[in-house]
Formats: sequence, structure tokens, C-alpha cells
Amino acid sequence: MARFELSGYPLNDVLNISNIVSLFYHKAPRNFSVIGEQHPLWEMIYVDKGKVMITADDKNYVLKSGEIAFHRPNEFHAVRAYDNTAANYFVVAFVCQSPAMSELEHGFFFLNTQERNYLYDAYRYSQKAYQTKIIPGRITLQLDSEEVGFYSQTVKNMLELLLLSIILRKDNTNPPERLDTYTKQAGDKRFVADVEAYLEKHICENLTIEQISNDFNCSASMLKKAFQKAHAGGIINYFIDLKIDEAKRLITESEMTISQISDKLSFQNSSYFARIFKKRVGMTPSEFGSSFKENVW
Repeated sequence: MARFELSGYPLNDVLNISNIVSLFYHKAPRNFSVIGEQHPLWEMIYVDKGKVMITADDKNYVLKSGEIAFHRPNEFHAVRAYDNTAANYFVVAFVCQSPAMSELEHGFFFLNTQERNYLYDAYRYSQKAYQTKIIPGRITLQLDSEEVGFYSQTVKNMLELLLLSIILRKDNTNPPERLDTYTKQAGDKRFVADVEAYLEKHICENLTIEQISNDFNCSASMLKKAFQKAHAGGIINYFIDLKIDEAKRLITESEMTISQISDKLSFQNSSYFARIFKKRVGMTPSEFGSSFKENVW
């Protein structure tokens, strides 16, 4: 009797999701806004109902019902309401080191029925395997049950099937309606005016580009570009000018010492404050104070 070698063929693993960080379904109200973020994960957002505005680096797009978008690791991204409408959407953040993911980078796709079912099933089984909080939108606990391992693998398999299906059909859609920047949506002048008012309100603080951009839910590069158009010196230079103007007011209208003014306006120290003041005004703070009193006298 003949013997056969039944070694078979190996099953390739060209796309592997190793960890999942977020998988949630959000029913967002009108005028919602989720602060932008960057992280070393892949993230996809699928709009189940309505439409949203998403940010990818310094570009904004309108994502409509049935469309999915992918954010590569460390890409700044955010989501907010569009046109004062409510929306329902999925967010999935995960770890995948597979080179095949490059096929989805900067991708926008319209999901077919089967692909939507993969996503729905992944979400349904994730509810049996994990505890999730919408805010901050992370899986916080793996549930304790005999079946949790089966549920977890089903989530993994459904998400991998979704990604593989999109890659294999190779019909990346045209990017959705693009809004070049937040300033296109709100108006250049209004955006810059809002930032100017913000800087005046926080004049006593030591602000950074990252902090300001986070508070305005935009990327740092977008903020710098928009402000540069209105003020040639850039946003930090403008902020220092505001501080110097406030320092001049305090020198002439208050009894505060130079050191106290330096501390109030969050300069590194009084020596640094005096150096910056002289560079911009042409005299030291003490000289400015004396000059003002002489002129008044």
C-alpha cells in the first residue's frame, strides 16, 4: 500500500493585528468635537450614519455614511461634527506591523455589505470580550469568562477579514470632500482672531505650539501656517510681542518690580525678560520705566 506525504501547504499570515486598543461605537450629538491626538497605532473611522469632519495631519475631509478612513501611526487626527449634524461612527485603534498595511495608508473606502458585517461582528463580539469606555475611548479590561478567548479571536479575525477584503479589491476611492484647513471652514480671519483672543487670555502662561493646537483641535503645522499668513513673525513671536506690550503697561501703570512682572508673565527669569525686552523695545525695562516717568514729569 502506497504511502503519501500529506504535508499540505502553509497558511500565510500577511496581515496580523497583534493588539487592539479601541473599538467603540459613538452616537455623537450635534456640534461634538473630539480633541486631536497622535499615537503609534493604526486607527480607522467608519461613519455608520450622518457625516463627520475628520482631520488627517493638516488636511480636513468630510466623511459620509458608508465611508471608512485610515490614519497611519503617529499621524495627527481628529473628528468633529460637520454642518451641525449628529452622526454615528465606529473607531478602531490597533497594532499591526504588517507591511501590507501600506496599501491602506491615506485610504478612503466605501464599505460593501460583507465588509460592514465584518465590522459589525467585530464590535458585537468585542462587547463580549472587553470592557470599553467611550471617553477616553479605550478598552479598559478584558472580561473574565470561559469563552473570552474565542470572542477575542473572532474580533481579531473579523477585523483582519475587513482589512484584507479592502486591500484585495484594490479600488481605493477618491478622497472624500476635502476641506483644505480649518480656516477654510471657519474663515481665515475668524480663526486667526480666535487664536489672538486666546493668546491674550493666556498671556501670563508659558504656552507651546502643541498646547495651542490641541486647544484648537488642529495640527501644529496647520496652526503655524494659518498664523504665518496673518503675522509674518509667526505665532510665538506674536505671543512674545503681546507679553512685552503687557510688560510695558505694568511698568507704567503698576507698582510691580521688574522681577515680579517677569514672574507674572512667565518669563524664564528676570535676566531673560530684560534681554528680550531690550531687543524689542530698544532699552531695558528699568530704562523704559525711567524714561516714561521723565516724560510724564
